[in-house]
Amino acid sequence: MGWSEVVSKNGKLNESRLKGLMKGLPKKFSVISSLGPCSSGKSSVLNDLILSDFPVGSIARSQTTLGINGVGVPGKDLMILSSPPRGLLVLDVEGADSKDLQRKMPQKLAASFAITIADVVLVSFNMRDIGRLESSGISYLFQAIEENLQLRSERVVVPKKQLLVTVIRDFDEEEISRQNAIAAVMTDFRNALNTISRPTGYVATRLTDLFEFEFVTLSNKNLFPEKFDSEASALRARLVNPLEEEYLFENSDFQNALDASEFPKDAARLWKVLSENAKSRPLPDEEVAANFKCDQSYKEAYKQYNVKAKAWSDRAQRDERVIA
Repeated sequence: MGWSEVVSKNGKLNESRLKGLMKGLPKKFSVISSLGPCSSGKSSVLNDLILSDFPVGSIARSQTTLGINGVGVPGKDLMILSSPPRGLLVLDVEGADSKDLQRKMPQKLAASFAITIADVVLVSFNMRDIGRLESSGISYLFQAIEENLQLRSERVVVPKKQLLVTVIRDFDEEEISRQNAIAAVMTDFRNALNTISRPTGYVATRLTDLFEFEFVTLSNKNLFPEKFDSEASALRARLVNPLEEEYLFENSDFQNALDASEFPKDAARLWKVLSENAKSRPLPDEEVAANFKCDQSYKEAYKQYNVKAKAWSDRAQRDERVIA
């Protein structure tokens, strides 16, 4: 299933590629935005779930997705359905915890955009990262939600309740029960919500005001390949098969408010608003500190160069041999 780069690593939205993805979808569709930590296997999980071919890293801890990649999933067309199948626009979003400070702003912009346009938000992290807001990417997820709430308060976007699907990878029931794992993740979500600023009108907002929740556990793919395949297949069916008993998109549940033909233009409008907002904000403290340190290092290096260059120049004028 071929993918396209919707947002480049330089933070440019490609509206024409987005239009290309939408052409293969029916009029009614849903947007699934997948978020998670860098180098966590997020793209690999997506490939297993929807049989896509998003690029994945070949070296441990290498970051592959920069910006946002997308793929269109037309849906399973069955003769017995009274209406066309629900199409899916699946977005693979850049990991949220890169150590590269220059990626911080593009990452936040991509996450805010993906959260805002999504009907379904899919977060994926390792079981061992439960309780670790930074490692799981939950902290960064809620920073994007903070931006989303601000857009709602300014009436830039229409408020909607989304589905938050949490995929817990490498799950081992011998270490923690599924029920306890879900309870722990919900605690992480509540703690993260309490750390963000909320505009007037959203101060008392609860998690259940923003999302409905689904939890999926996946076994370790290498240790239990057959069990993993069965679990991934079950979730895939819930995403694409309208006849599945637990199909996620019954009736108009989590359906995008726009028609497929209208979506690219509206997405471009939102991207422009978010980009302008990002430019008007002061730099984060760590980026300011990094820029200052870089500037100081440059000045020191340039000073040392000038001292050596003057010595070379003096020796050259005396017709002495100069060795750099």
